[in-house]
Amino acid sequence: MLNQLNKLWKPSVVIFSGFVIMQLTTWIPLPYWRIWGGGNFIDSGQILQWADCYKNFGSTIFLSQGECSGYLYGSTLIRILNALNLAPSSTQLLGYMFMFCLASAIAYSAGCSRDRIGYPLLLAVLCSPPILLLAERGNFDIPMLLLVIFASILFSRNYQAWALVPLSLSVLLKFYTLPLFILYFVLNDTKRRKFFTLIVGAIVSARVALDLRLIQSTFPSGFSWKFGSSIWARYLSQLDSAAYGEVFAHLTGLAILLAFLLITTIAMNRFRVLQPSKICVEGKEKTLFYSLFGTHLSCFMLGVSFDYRLVFLLLASLVYLKLLNVRNDAHSFLIIGLAITSAWLTYPSSGLEPLGDLATEALTVILGINMVKLVKHDFKSRNAK
Repeated sequence: MLNQLNKLWKPSVVIFSGFVIMQLTTWIPLPYWRIWGGGNFIDSGQILQWADCYKNFGSTIFLSQGECSGYLYGSTLIRILNALNLAPSSTQLLGYMFMFCLASAIAYSAGCSRDRIGYPLLLAVLCSPPILLLAERGNFDIPMLLLVIFASILFSRNYQAWALVPLSLSVLLKFYTLPLFILYFVLNDTKRRKFFTLIVGAIVSARVALDLRLIQSTFPSGFSWKFGSSIWARYLSQLDSAAYGEVFAHLTGLAILLAFLLITTIAMNRFRVLQPSKICVEGKEKTLFYSLFGTHLSCFMLGVSFDYRLVFLLLASLVYLKLLNVRNDAHSFLIIGLAITSAWLTYPSSGLEPLGDLATEALTVILGINMVKLVKHDFKSRNAK
């Protein structure tokens, strides 16, 4: 364990140093790309401001109007911040802590892809808009990422019950990791553990339902800064200026995703580039891949795929490269190409955003198909014991 921490420490410091330099130079690429948030970890500051409002005015933060309104996350997050006595004045400290945590998460995921084939993707990930925005704004998706990784580590080390602690906390903070309970239910190897996962998932779901009832503001549904299955209807609305509802957007996205899935499944039998030559069926990296990609898939399907949440897909791609026994074939380069295109073109890119969304959809389908195959193998092997 200490050896692993030593291996993680150096790359974490290197990546963190890069973030600090970017912070001190006002994140030069972001203003150039016209996606700069103004610095000073504005997302951390906003959450801390809501926590301060909650301390003084209670549940008014969940309202749709008012000075402290607009809060869209779990009440657990606010309570934790108040218990830690974190005020808006702590924004800078929290932001730098988040930056180091993000650097550590990237270093750990990259450590699962130590081969040279993964280096171009790692470099492109580090410099991409999703990662820079995540660090620049000090967004609370960073602790979400850490909790998902921590849960996967515990689960892979046979601490399945303890893995539900960080998983449950992540759900209570921002909701979108709730579907991971289904994954962990399937992967558990005993009926007792499955039942315990089911009970914890039900309790957490009840708390989420109560929080969602408190929230009166609508979740953002705009065209900009978003990816996912519902994005195509939003492109359509830009072309004809029509207002398409959320139901239409999600149904259209689901239909397109199913078409992608069908075409890719058929093409996998004809084109080797879509089918990995051989993929590891053993190894603890699989659980990390499952957790990262499962979180991305949840965001992708539920329509909460905003901004920097592409980090889950990008890090899942890094881990996936490690799972390939042959890592210098056409399939590996396809994954790298799709991930880089997704990272760099999904954001405002002078009209090339549809290419980024297309790459995101294709990468989601390819990784999803292979994840299902791996999960099926795990399920059969666990039940055969």
